[in-house]
Amino acid sequence: MAPQRVRIRMLGGFDVHVDGVAVPAGAWRLSKARSLLKLLALAEGHSMHRDALVDALWPELGASTNNLHQALHAARRALAVAGTAADVLRLRDGVVALCPDGGLETDLQVLEAAFDKALAAADPDLLLDIAARCAEGLLPEDRYEDWVSPYQDHIADLRRAAVLAAAPHLITQGRAYDAAAALEPLAEIRPVDEEVHRALMLAFDAAGRRWDAVAVYESLRSRLDDEYAAAPDVQTTTLYRRLLTGQADALAGGLHHLAGPGTRFLGRRREIEELVALCTRNRLVTLSGPGGAGKTRLAVEVARVLAKTSSYPDGLWMVDLSGVRDAELVAATAASALELTLSGSRPTVAALTAQLAARELVVVLDNCEHVIDAAATLVRAIIQDCPGITVLATSREPLHLPGEVAWRVPSLRVPDPSEPIDSSHLMRYESVQLFVARAQEAAPAFRLDDDNARVVAHMCQRLDGLPLAIELAAAQAAYRAPKQIAALLDHALTALASRIRDTPDRQATLAATVSWSFELLDADERQLFPRLSVFAGGFTLEAAEQIASDGMARPLADVLAGLVDKSLVLAETLGAEEARYRLHEFVRQYAAQRLAQSGEALNLQRRHADWYCDRAESVDPDQGAPVVSEPSPWFAIERENLRVAMAHALKQMPERALRAAIAAWRSWMASGMHAEGLQWLRRALAACPEVSDVHVRALFATAVFEVRLGRMEEAAPLGRSIADIGRHAEDPLRRAEAAHLHCLLSWLAAEWDTMDRLLDTAERDLRGVPPVRAAHDHLRALVALSRGDPEAALPRLDDALGWLAETPRDVPPFFSVCTLAFSVGRYDGITMPIFEETMLVGRRVGVAQAEAYVLCTRALAARASGRFGDAAEALDRSLQVFRSLGDRAGEAFALAQRGHLHRTLGETAASDAQPTSGPPSPTSAAPRCR
Repeated sequence: MAPQRVRIRMLGGFDVHVDGVAVPAGAWRLSKARSLLKLLALAEGHSMHRDALVDALWPELGASTNNLHQALHAARRALAVAGTAADVLRLRDGVVALCPDGGLETDLQVLEAAFDKALAAADPDLLLDIAARCAEGLLPEDRYEDWVSPYQDHIADLRRAAVLAAAPHLITQGRAYDAAAALEPLAEIRPVDEEVHRALMLAFDAAGRRWDAVAVYESLRSRLDDEYAAAPDVQTTTLYRRLLTGQADALAGGLHHLAGPGTRFLGRRREIEELVALCTRNRLVTLSGPGGAGKTRLAVEVARVLAKTSSYPDGLWMVDLSGVRDAELVAATAASALELTLSGSRPTVAALTAQLAARELVVVLDNCEHVIDAAATLVRAIIQDCPGITVLATSREPLHLPGEVAWRVPSLRVPDPSEPIDSSHLMRYESVQLFVARAQEAAPAFRLDDDNARVVAHMCQRLDGLPLAIELAAAQAAYRAPKQIAALLDHALTALASRIRDTPDRQATLAATVSWSFELLDADERQLFPRLSVFAGGFTLEAAEQIASDGMARPLADVLAGLVDKSLVLAETLGAEEARYRLHEFVRQYAAQRLAQSGEALNLQRRHADWYCDRAESVDPDQGAPVVSEPSPWFAIERENLRVAMAHALKQMPERALRAAIAAWRSWMASGMHAEGLQWLRRALAACPEVSDVHVRALFATAVFEVRLGRMEEAAPLGRSIADIGRHAEDPLRRAEAAHLHCLLSWLAAEWDTMDRLLDTAERDLRGVPPVRAAHDHLRALVALSRGDPEAALPRLDDALGWLAETPRDVPPFFSVCTLAFSVGRYDGITMPIFEETMLVGRRVGVAQAEAYVLCTRALAARASGRFGDAAEALDRSLQVFRSLGDRAGEAFALAQRGHLHRTLGETAASDAQPTSGPPSPTSAAPRCR
């Protein structure tokens, strides 16, 4: 009879299968039983003497076979669940054996056999798969057990061997980036392993990343010195010296005629990989982007990698057009750079392509934007007549040729403002890496630490991750501290002047970089570009058309598209429906200078303020449909533009600023921007001393912010101001609303001495105004509840529901949502904190939502009086209304109330079950206006 087939997995976890049937995890009653099986599966011949097993598994107990017998018994029982025979684990003559009759296979055995096969076949992909399996770790749940350490070391060595064996084959196949990607994590966990570091240096060099290869050596040398006071061996040092002199690369792929970088190239790994892939499939790739985006450096690095991943026997060639001012000289300049001789008997382009037709090479055609038409003519001829040539062009706009891949160079990644600032974490961002590297070149003592990390992160964000801007800022580190450099950014155009050798004049300052692009614009583009500086934080096509389109010969959309093509404006998609545009900060500063010189600034600012204030009022959540949703996302998207618009409106048309602030206040509340919202409202009210129909809403919003900020005492005087305005109103509805809000704010301020008088007086003024009367009866119920009198609250709530039933369903929002917040409750005679509160923010709703909120308050009153069935029924009705209206905030409030009901009853896991027992009563309550 054939032995049973036992399969054991130990890489990345542990499980056992017997003839395809898994042993359940719950079958292992003793952890030592699992350990026993693992140790036998790892042992040579899958057997060990019992004394060795005892010493390995119970080292602290000494030699005790009782423990071993218990573990053996438990292991046999576990395996029996999957149908194994008892002799699968056999103890004979003092030796414990696993599957002594054969049939056992472990994933480690399979992996070692696969390694031998891959090594013999020189298959780098299979070797990398083996390394990936090893990286999962052997028995990770036992990583701290002494008995597993030798086997884990074996797996680590197997991973190392697989990667080192794969790397040379990958480089030979032109896959140096894959080799580097496999070696980098190995070098991190083996920081003083010279063979691994040498392999990584070779992979980086083969990938065209010579400076990264040098950095690997420097890191290794520093680590060896720190830990062992030793230096790298002769083989490693020799490779390093060859790298420094450019002699290490054995896969040069022909002659290089590229500009040698004066500084280390940082980052852009994913971009290089993507561009190399594009260049292998397409013969014309154009890198576009604004001045200072790093197009030239990136193109050179991509060309170097191309030479190592593809066959270009005629080498790499650089044609720099930046110094060409006459378009007629483009072809001649290219011929000179390519070391071609042109005869005078044929047209220049034709003569050039005739000599290149049989060659195989890469041409980096740099700085095409100012002679774009002539450059496009040349490239078109090369692509048509020279099949062995790949063109990698750089330009601030695409060439717009058939078959061209236009690839916009992105900014370097910048730190996320929402993440905590940590110096070690920041170095993951390429923009920070560049700043630190260039700052250390200017000031070798510079270090990124916790003291300057926040400032450096802020600078990289302000400069939009643009390499030139970051390099110019970092160069200031020679004589300025980071905070002093950051202070320059408001005037970055002129303050950040180049201190970098060999920087072209057009990039000596940020102003020169933008000016170079501006001079290439047509008349409409020159007119629109400065106007766009009036926007803050970006803009939409609609906003630009409404504010900045006057006097142009072409449609604004076409002109804007031209500015995007020329890399002066960035286009970003906003969801699936709308594009959004913005300018880099230093580009916006340049455009603002041009706008100031044009004499259009005041008119554009006025139009900007008008349009954004109008749009804010149009999406005011309290003035729209009777069913009020959360504030429009427009407020968050256009927050910067709205700030600029309101600041201008405060000076020139304060009434517009006040209305915009009233429209925006709920958005500020929802975003937690209480202090800023309060500041805008206070400033707008101060600028509008003459009372208008919007002052009541502004004063009430101000009161809610004050209360939210913990200044309850401010509510009462604001309520009195509202009452004064209401007494002079001719409209009965406005008088009634003012009287009601006065009562509401007095309640929030806990003015109990005058509360009843105010409530009674207001009630007389509310006759004939059902919506406000409904809100007022709801308030009186809350007052009763806050005094611990739920029986008095219930009839008031019934009255409120009655008034709401008489109110037309389509009236605008009128009901300011309030509730109670209990801070403590009594449980079995003990006072305990409960903090029963909601998270609704400043809601003003219509009839349907008001009914649902009143039902929630009714549930609270019923709960406080022990009528739990009534409370549950009211909450069910409230939830039904909120859900039917799609009101997620209201639904959350009702669900919170249901949770409080079940908490009161001790039913923490309850859902729809009806409560059956009595609650504790709240002992401390405070009003909350939501």
